[in-house]
Amino acid sequence: MTIDSININNFKSIRKLGIEKPGNFLVFVGANASGKSNIFEALEFANSVYKLGNEAISLFGGNDEIRNFNLPMPFYFKFGNYDDFIDIEEKVDDHKRSILLPLRNTSSYNQFTENFSRIFYGKSQYVKININDDSKLRLDCKNLEKVLGRLLSEREKKEEIIEILQTLIPEFNDIEIVKSEYSKEDRINVYEKNASKPFSGNLISDGTYNILSLITAVLQNDEPQFLCIEEPENGLNPKVVKELVIFFREQCELNGHYIWLSTHSQSLVNVLSPKEIIIVDKKEGQTKIKQIDGLDLHGLKVDEAWLSNVFGGGIPW
Repeated sequence: MTIDSININNFKSIRKLGIEKPGNFLVFVGANASGKSNIFEALEFANSVYKLGNEAISLFGGNDEIRNFNLPMPFYFKFGNYDDFIDIEEKVDDHKRSILLPLRNTSSYNQFTENFSRIFYGKSQYVKININDDSKLRLDCKNLEKVLGRLLSEREKKEEIIEILQTLIPEFNDIEIVKSEYSKEDRINVYEKNASKPFSGNLISDGTYNILSLITAVLQNDEPQFLCIEEPENGLNPKVVKELVIFFREQCELNGHYIWLSTHSQSLVNVLSPKEIIIVDKKEGQTKIKQIDGLDLHGLKVDEAWLSNVFGGGIPW
């Protein structure tokens, strides 16, 4: 999958936004309510329209919520050299206007439509499409046990997962998916080196569940994926955040994934390079972005430059 550019117009707080030659690993950095989630949701909306047609409009709140600026143009999504105009204008004579969606037949375009996932651990209120099988994680990761169970059933995948977890979780030894004797549902058991029995259910911390979800999302498909992961740092200490960033970079290089994160965490920004950062800010109600590769940091570390407002945005003051 190779992306030359992505352009989004007229979606919630986004009036006009373009990302040129985006890197495979990118992090959208900005304050709360700056519009980071709207960028990822716009990509999710475009992907959902390809699969569901008109039904996607109601799933994302309807025309009034999507078309916040009430511009004459429709929602506009440009993937590389292809233009897609998704018409969500008001009803005409009690009939919805049709969605104008040219079909594409390129490998990159098809990989985006087939292998896109938006991940926001624990945020069930943002789920648009329920996925309850083991094919891939749904947005809130509620089907983690099923997808992780599929991966653990493959010897090489299990060895890879265990190696990663031993780096991220102190005392980690092994992991398995078992059936609960009461509910018959899948359950995660985590074994630690100095514990006599496994930790499961409520005994597993939110941070550990988040780590398992992030690893599972990246490893769920060996084909190039487009993953939009929101606030991956939640519940994690800075060392784990650093190791996960290294893992994301390596997986992008090995498998051609696009892994995009959103954050307002200094710990995460601290381990990034300028080329991996897109600053997100909101001005007069509109989400704006800025690519900062090549910007003079005046000798500051990246996180210090961000918090000192050297980038000219992305902080709440």
